[in-house]
Amino acid sequence: MMNLLEAPDEQSTLKAVYQGLQILFDLQDILIFLYDREREGLVGVDLGENEKYKIVSGVFIPSKIEKSLLIRCLHRGDMLDSFSPLDATKGVIVDEQLIRFIGKDGMLCIPLSAHGDHVGVIVVGLDEVEFTHLSQQFGVLQMFSRQAATALCGYRLKKAQLNAVQSERL
Repeated sequence: MMNLLEAPDEQSTLKAVYQGLQILFDLQDILIFLYDREREGLVGVDLGENEKYKIVSGVFIPSKIEKSLLIRCLHRGDMLDSFSPLDATKGVIVDEQLIRFIGKDGMLCIPLSAHGDHVGVIVVGLDEVEFTHLSQQFGVLQMFSRQAATALCGYRLKKAQLNAVQSERL
């Protein structure tokens, strides 16, 4: 497994995150959505790891769908799940479609945020039993996601600096 902070680019960093979730937490059904500041929403990423999930690549969830677990997770910076007691957020079509697509009982949304910067959301499809088992590791999972977000922020910062230098030269 590649070290998160040593990954040379965003795609490698995302693959390291995916593999880390598989190895450390025994998770299989993983989707990653990155925040697109210009379009104001989350965009699905194809990690090239699982054929089934290639279809999520480019899927856009606008921030204005405020009741979506993914959007609430992104803005609140808290892990949220579809297993908690029924509340006003049930029945958001995009969430229901994602759960159905993954083929599990529900999903856990893990925020990717570092230094107050929204980077994205990791979505993990889980069955009730898997969720109960994983809930004992939420603290470690949050630490892992903060590390992942920091690595992604670092890469984005480097890319922005490189673009600034290039435009100055022009």
